[in-house]
Formats: sequence, structure tokens, C-alpha cells
Amino acid sequence: MPTPVRRSVAVVAVSIALGLLGASPALAHVKLVSSTPADQTTLTAAPSTIELRFSTPMEPAGDGIEITKDGTPVPSVVTQPDDSRLAVEPEQALIDGGYLLSWTVKAGDSHPRSGAIGFAVAQPAPVAPAGAAPAAQAVPAAEPAQVHPAGHVATPPHGGEVERLASAEWTGRGARWLTLMGALLGIGVLAFAASSLTGSVFEVRAAAFWVRRAGLAVVLGTMLEAAAAGALLHGAWGMGVAPSGLASVLEGSFLIAVLLRIAGGVAMLFGAQLSVQPLAASRATDYPAGVLGQPTAGLDLMTRPELTATHRLNVGQSVIALAGAALVAVSYLFDGHTVTAQPAWLVRIADVAHVVGAGVWVGGVAMMAWVLKRRRRRNVALRAGELAIRFSTVAAVALVIVAVAGVFLSFSILDSPGELLSTGFGRLLLLKVTAVAAAAALGGYNFRYVIPNLIESPTDAGASEQLRATVRMEAFILVAVVGITAALVAAGT
Repeated sequence: MPTPVRRSVAVVAVSIALGLLGASPALAHVKLVSSTPADQTTLTAAPSTIELRFSTPMEPAGDGIEITKDGTPVPSVVTQPDDSRLAVEPEQALIDGGYLLSWTVKAGDSHPRSGAIGFAVAQPAPVAPAGAAPAAQAVPAAEPAQVHPAGHVATPPHGGEVERLASAEWTGRGARWLTLMGALLGIGVLAFAASSLTGSVFEVRAAAFWVRRAGLAVVLGTMLEAAAAGALLHGAWGMGVAPSGLASVLEGSFLIAVLLRIAGGVAMLFGAQLSVQPLAASRATDYPAGVLGQPTAGLDLMTRPELTATHRLNVGQSVIALAGAALVAVSYLFDGHTVTAQPAWLVRIADVAHVVGAGVWVGGVAMMAWVLKRRRRRNVALRAGELAIRFSTVAAVALVIVAVAGVFLSFSILDSPGELLSTGFGRLLLLKVTAVAAAAALGGYNFRYVIPNLIESPTDAGASEQLRATVRMEAFILVAVVGITAALVAAGT
């Protein structure tokens, strides 16, 4: 790789790493926008209804909605006037004192959030009507109630959002990365093996190995994310792994997403017994890497192509694994910001296209980097040109799909372009776009310069080594992109 390109990529990679390390813990998708009464308010009249307004459609979860006075529950009725508002009506008129209304809700994707608002009631003492007869003096009059300025009779309890369980927050982020990495690798390795990979029996069977590991990552990551969501909802890991705690999280669309991912992961784990079919022996398109380091090598060694037995994936024997990858891709329709985005049908199409396109690109690049690395270590012909020529078209189509679908989904999530800088989601999105652009630039460099050199001179070992280096760097950047994407799934908008 030319030095300027290497330096540019290194700068981008360091920026990505610093951005990920400096990113604050992911915020939940739903948050309290306002309440009536507002937090820390003292009222001179008891409210008949308390209203909570949230940023996105939500529903009560976990402990739900509860009013307490000095720790004692106040019976109340909770209704939902619309999908982003809750109304709480006390069953009896509230007397003077401080009250705390605690709430726990989850958005359409089941990411929970908890908090409370505190308020006080300090009703002024009744005033006798003008002209009323004075009370009889035979019985001493009761001491009249002392009227205090509002806010002195009772201090409103402190409200605000409940502090998140940090360990569950970071565990959830790691679990999302593991699940997403497994999903993209499973989809991409299958696509690469079916469209581009020809090589030794071991290399083709290695594709099955990585698909199985991808399925395992999806299953483990999904289960760990569900446990972390339960711990976040209830504020303790004990409830996060308890059946009752998991049951309160595994509802609605999130339950569908979890079931699809586990089913798809299991199918990839046990259905990736990829059948290998041999092809006719072909001549190697470049030389063993070690030949270049032998200044005394004979001319015949430098010019004699070697016969290489090649094999490829038997797609017909991989139906279960392919179905599992499809289930995992579809699961992302039921989790994330796009669950509530509109128009629903178009968002759904873009969502699946984005996941599949990203999988084909990320998993394919990673698998090609692994194949080239193994061939170099074994000191056999890289045959990089064959892989690059077959995969370049597939990768180009996948990149276009990722770009178009990604832009559409971003506009469907963000309310305005200004949110790219004013929200955590927007800033992470800009970081992701920068990283994707760097990876795409490396792919474009290969397509524009390296691959044409390999087409013109298939035995050019230098060009093959250059392709191996750029593909490896592209794979590293794409792994970082997956990390950013995992953070985006739970970043506040």
C-alpha cells in the first residue's frame, strides 16, 4: 500500500478508536420530554390528573407507574391518551404533602427507561366569607391553620431519571456488537463462499467454520443482550437473569427479534455443514510469496505456473444455513430506531437491504482477508486476482445498497439535519459515515488501480501483496464500523 494511503487509513482508524472509547454510554430511545406538573413544582391546588409526555411511542414496563407519599403508595388509575402520553389519576384527592411519581417505560424496541417527578401540594387555608357571624365564644375556637408561602409546607421530592446500571449498560453494548458482528459475518461469509471463493478444500470448509462461529455469536449475544435489558429495566442483575425479569423485557417486537435471532443463529450453527465440490485443476495466477525473497531462484521457478486443485461451495447443501442468515437479517425489522419510523413499509425494505448489503460487504471483506493471510503464511500462491475480480462486483453492488438504504434510514430517524451535531445518535452517525467512506475509498483504490494491474499481469506478486494489505486494512475499519453501529442501535436521538 502506498505510504500516503497507509497514513490516511491509520489516521481514520485512530479517530474511530478514540471516538468509540470517548463515547458516552448509550442512551435509551425513549425519554421524558415534559410533565404536568413539572418536576420540583409546589402546587396550591391538588391535581386531578398528572400527565407524562415522552419523546417516542412507549408503554409502561417493569414496575410501571406509581405515585407514593412518604414511601406509601397512593392508589391511582393509569391511562394512555395516545402512544407517547400517560395520564395518572389519583383515586382520591391528594392532601397536602410531597409526592413522587415514578415511571418505567419502554419504547417500541423494548429499550427501557426509568425516572420520577417530584411535586408537592400546599393548599392555602380556607378564608371565612365576608360578613359571616363570629364563632360562639362558649367553645374556644380551634387554632387557625397557618398559611405558609407555597413551597414551605412540603418540599417536593427529588425526581429525574433513574441512574442506569453501568455494568448492564456496557454489557448490552458489547452484546449488541457481538450479535451484529455474528449476523454480518454469517451473511457475508455465506455470500462470499457462494459467489467468489474457490480454493483448497480447507478454505471452503473454513467458510463453514466461520458461519458456525457467527451463528454461535448471534445466539450468545442475543441472550446476553436480553439479560442486560432486564437488568437495566429492574436496576439489578438478579432480575435481569430471573424468569420474571426476562418475561417483563421479552414482550412485543423485542420478543420477535430475539426469537428470530436465536432461531437463525441456531440454524447457522448446526446447518452450516457446507458441502464442497471440486473443480478442474487450474493454473495459479501468481507466485508463492516466498519466491520473491529468493534472489537465487532459477528463471524456471519464477516463470513456471503451478497446477492447483480448486474447490467451491455446494450452495444446494447449505439451505439451512442460508435460511438462518435470512432469519437473522429479518430480525432487525423488530429492533432499533426504525421500529417506529415511517413510512413503515419502505423503512422495512430499506432496513433488510441495509443489513444484507452490510453483511455481504463486511463478511466478504473479512473472509477474503483471512483467505489471503492464510495463503501467505502457507507460502502458496495468493491467487488474489481471482478472488478480487469475482468479489469486486458483488462488493460494489452491496456498497451501493448500503449507501442508499443508510441515507434513507438516517433521514427517517432524524427529525432535522441539525441533529447530526446536537444528538449522540447524529455524532455517532457522522463517525460511522467517515469510517465507511474510508473503507469504501480503500475498495475504490483496489478497484481502480490494483485489480486492473492483476488483470493485466496475473502473475504480479507485488500487486497481489498490495491487494492483501489493503483488504486487511479495509476489514479492520469495517470491524470498527460494526462497533459504531452497535452503539447507534441504542443511542438517543
